[in-house]
This record gives sequence, structure tokens and C-alpha cells, in this order.
Amino acid sequence: MKRQIAIEGTVFAALVGLCVAVRTTESVANFAPVAAAALFGGFFFTRRWLALALPLAAMLISDFFIGAYSPGVMICVYAALILPVACRPWLKSSLSAGRVATCTVGCSIAFFLLTNAGHWFFTTMYPKSMGGLIECYGMAIPFLRNTLVGNVFWSAMLFGGYVLIARNSTQPARTSRELAAAVG
Repeated sequence: MKRQIAIEGTVFAALVGLCVAVRTTESVANFAPVAAAALFGGFFFTRRWLALALPLAAMLISDFFIGAYSPGVMICVYAALILPVACRPWLKSSLSAGRVATCTVGCSIAFFLLTNAGHWFFTTMYPKSMGGLIECYGMAIPFLRNTLVGNVFWSAMLFGGYVLIARNSTQPARTSRELAAAVG
């Protein structure tokens, strides 16, 4: 049990650190690993609260350095970044590349829809009309591309790295508890 807590604590800190480092230095908007880390955390951590805390901690810390933006938009962004944790039961029941890809694309689209609706609603950048909402979504399409590419890349790195570690251990592992047992 202590080994599992140590592994989960180390993975949590490493993922938050990765997210903060990339968000505070990224040169391509929306190419951050936060959603992929939330998806991975939902699968990996034995405690759901730890998976939910991961994207929130990463966003709070990095937003401290980046700066705040519209509170309503921030709520939409934070909410959209905890959505990947909802994929937890499906990924835990049977981890596969297809399931990770489906969750990654679905969460990317949900992020796009939710955050841009929030941007339209909570800012004065677009008229509060159907035309304004359509314009907001249209202007955000380049960000959707970056979000999709970034989430696919980071999900492949996180889940791919996990699979490599699990396969090279003496016994297969699906969760942090099983990984802790496998490596030590």
C-alpha cells in the first residue's frame, strides 16, 4: 500500500509538473497535456479524487504564472478539463488504443464546444446571437486542430509510456496498484 501511494504521488507530481511546464512555455496554443493527463489520471489513479485534482492543480498553478482570464471562461475551461476523468470506467474495464483514441477525440471535441460556448457567453467579443455563436466556433477551429493534435500526442505519450513500463515488468499491470505490485 505504501508503495502504491508513493507511485501515485510521484506520478501525480510528475504529471502536474509536465502540464505546468508545457502550459507556461508552449508556443502552440492548446497543445498542452492537461486533458491527456486527466484522461490518464482517470485510468491510472485508484482514487477518483486524485484524478480530478490533477487537471485542477495543473491549471491553477500554471494560471498563476500565465495570468487569469474571464472567470466564466475559466470555469468552462476547468470543467472541460475534468471531463476526461469520466472516461475512467470505460478505460479501466479494458484498456486499448481504440478506447484511448475515442476518449481523446471525444474529450477534445467536448472541450472545444464547452470552452467556446463559454467564451461566447462570458465575453463581449461576439454578439449574443446564433450568428455570434457560429462566428465564435468558426474562429476557434484552428484551436480545435491544435487541441486534437496535442491531446492525441500527449495521450499517446502517456498511455504508450505506461504500456511500455507495464509490459517490461514481470507481470502485466492495469492500475497503479497493479503497477506497484509488478515493479516491486
